[in-house]
Amino acid sequence: MPNIDDDPVIRVSLFGPVRIVGPSGEVPKEAWGHRPRAKTLLMALLSRQHRRCSRDTLVELVCPDPSAESVGQYLDTLVLHLRRALAVSDRPSLLTTYKGYLGGPVFYDLPDQRTLWCDIDAFLEHADEAIRLAQRGGDPLPALQAAFALSSGGEFLESEIYSDWCREWRMQITTRHEEVALQLARLSIERGLLEQAESALSCLDSDVDGVMTLREAIADLRQQARAQQPVLRLALPVDAPPSPLALPRGLPLEYSYHTLVGHIMTQAMLRSRHIQDVCSGVQRALDAGLRSIDRMTTQPSDYRIPRRQALLTLALLPLSLTALIEQEHVAPAAEEILPQCAASLTACWHLVNGSELHAVEATLPRYLPHLVQLARAASPHQKTAAALASQGYQIASILALHRNEHEARESYAKRSVYFGRLSGDADHLSGAVRQFMGTAYWSKQPQKVLRSFQEAESFLDDASPLLRSGIYVILAWAYAQTHQEQEALTALGIARDAFPDAPEDEDDFTKASFGKGWLNLWQGRTYLGLEQPDNAWRSFVAVGGVRPETTTPERIRLEIVNHQALTAIALDDLDLTRACIESGVAGAQVLGSVKRYNEAFDAYRQARAAWPGEKKVGELADLFVH
Repeated sequence: MPNIDDDPVIRVSLFGPVRIVGPSGEVPKEAWGHRPRAKTLLMALLSRQHRRCSRDTLVELVCPDPSAESVGQYLDTLVLHLRRALAVSDRPSLLTTYKGYLGGPVFYDLPDQRTLWCDIDAFLEHADEAIRLAQRGGDPLPALQAAFALSSGGEFLESEIYSDWCREWRMQITTRHEEVALQLARLSIERGLLEQAESALSCLDSDVDGVMTLREAIADLRQQARAQQPVLRLALPVDAPPSPLALPRGLPLEYSYHTLVGHIMTQAMLRSRHIQDVCSGVQRALDAGLRSIDRMTTQPSDYRIPRRQALLTLALLPLSLTALIEQEHVAPAAEEILPQCAASLTACWHLVNGSELHAVEATLPRYLPHLVQLARAASPHQKTAAALASQGYQIASILALHRNEHEARESYAKRSVYFGRLSGDADHLSGAVRQFMGTAYWSKQPQKVLRSFQEAESFLDDASPLLRSGIYVILAWAYAQTHQEQEALTALGIARDAFPDAPEDEDDFTKASFGKGWLNLWQGRTYLGLEQPDNAWRSFVAVGGVRPETTTPERIRLEIVNHQALTAIALDDLDLTRACIESGVAGAQVLGSVKRYNEAFDAYRQARAAWPGEKKVGELADLFVH
């Protein structure tokens, strides 16, 4: 995951009119003096590899008459004006001059993307990322959307249309833009996102290969849709409160998911004075809608693909807006972005709780910085933004865990707690604290849990029973690790008593990622800490494991499987140990989780130590050969 707090010093836009935006806003025309060719000098430097170019080459590129005697002085003047345009207080010049050794050539150099962001380099980065994701079996749609949002901002180098120095560069970028737009249109058509496909094709000439074919495909699909059952349209007034979605039975699954997406997107686009109500309503409606459809299906394989497409569509919802915000260098409008982020975060929770970690990795970092910006600014919407930012960092913490990056996981969990406090909501804060307490297991720091619980007691009574149960079951593990058996058993009792009879019907069930699987996972860990492997095994096998409960997230089910392997070793059951390790490795590979894979490998190493020289254990080594 990229550093979500990175912020370049200067931003340069080359799609459309050339714009430079620094900490104080856009650089005015006056800063360029009477030398507009200084902008051409900037473009020329950005066009070169590593943004470095020799003085002699720059003379050839940007000077009207390179053979003139005063050409050196002319270039020096352009360099001076460019330095002024890129000037930032309390920092050295962003335009660096390197003089060659013993009279060698002079070079000019600009900093990289982290300091001087340029839309063309960001566009190429997203376009290349889309190719890599497609080759690796990932989802290229988020990268394609981000690339297209940048390249559709205007004609590339529009002020240099007739310049020879950039003709080849313009052709290269135009070709990449066409490739991105065509691929985005094809993928959008496949997923039923016809308006997005039309938008991608609208910026291409009809003579570009493939454009007319795709436009005809869109027309055919629209005609087929009109001939079939009419699509549910929701006419909601601007200030209407979010409404629950009632889906009639008997609809095709694709239609049901399409209706759900349309409903949520409609609510997410609302401009309401009550943004907090809209955001919470969007999340509740999406959860309820998904559960309603899931209950109508009897064969999981029937709905896996349309369900995934629906979630991906909603997860990507804020990206077009955030790309526009980055391109225009304006602050995000809370009324527009917060409901869209609410829908996306709920979709991300569902994707994380499934087997779609990579899809969330490609989406969340693109809009979380904008949520953080709104959450840190005093406004009527600050608490709503803080609540959503807290959720975002909880998801980021989960993703870091599965990359096996424990320091990053703890850092994101701490930020989640910070924004949870800022939200003023006991449930959001409790969820964040539970996430932070969970980091203590991997760092083997039970005292961290005990300290966190002391702070949580002040607001825990106001939290939902589901979240309260989650905190107490982690507390039980911490007591077991510090040899406080009675306190551990008491905390387990409180956790079980607080746990709802139907947790999946709770409003915060998805965000909590907390069903019977989670409860029994930590209960089993507690019993292992108390040296009660029989009770631990009963906890692990009760829910999840090799035969999973449908409400148990896959990442948690696999964690239970790996703990079952450790418990089977303690019970001296070789065949059961082997079965659990095999299941854990297979699941970790499908999930794409380094953490779950490492857990299975650790169980394998402990099995080798428990049964040295045992052939059945030795054969497991093949599972870990790359």
